[in-house]
Amino acid sequence: MTKGTACGGDRPQDLSPYGYKWQCVEFVRRFHATNNGPNVWNRNNSWPTIGSAYADNGAYHYLDLAASLGLAAIPNGDTRRPQPDDILVFNRATTIGDTFGHVAIVTGVTDAGVTVVEQNWSTTGYKFLPRDTSRSGYFLADRGSYPIRGWLTSQGLSVVATDVPRSIPDPGQTISSLDVTATGTIVDVNLFFQFTHQCERDLRMVLRAPSGSFVSVMDRGLERCSGVATTFISDNRLLGR
Repeated sequence: MTKGTACGGDRPQDLSPYGYKWQCVEFVRRFHATNNGPNVWNRNNSWPTIGSAYADNGAYHYLDLAASLGLAAIPNGDTRRPQPDDILVFNRATTIGDTFGHVAIVTGVTDAGVTVVEQNWSTTGYKFLPRDTSRSGYFLADRGSYPIRGWLTSQGLSVVATDVPRSIPDPGQTISSLDVTATGTIVDVNLFFQFTHQCERDLRMVLRAPSGSFVSVMDRGLERCSGVATTFISDNRLLGR
């Protein structure tokens, strides 16, 4: 059994609740089922096996399973860096005929690269993977003949509106859009905003999803109207609701 090529199936007698023992996928599933990380990791101790979605059972498919796991898939070279506890996903080897790829857990991130903990590859279980600074974004270099596809994360993704500031007509409304390009399932949202207006009681703010569903962010605040332009931010307790 050559290192790096056994992140798929193995002997039936080696099957554990998290997959085949000593395989990279088994370690990743067990890590997030037994550690006290964010709730999203632990909400389902029986993650679907890769084989339930892909016939070749390859670990490299983990990036394609992001939505079913409630995670966001970040491609290698993105401006968003991996974070500790993220799942690093390797593609199939380009030269040795590997059909499975590899997955590992990120334990540290620096400008120079990432450190991972893993099963069924390095002899120590740890490996530093350098960043390729000649490429744009945060791009991790190939590990031998294994390219890195990207990483799965439950960490908060920051999305900034690029169409602000905007004027608020009186009467009328203004709309600002947030473009979320990462794939996955949104399980929590923290919205930060700022506005300047004379009459807080004249304003309502809603956050609307592409499906049309919406939640109320602010409904007239504390219904004050000083007549003086005042700046309010989302974490200012004077704003009210």
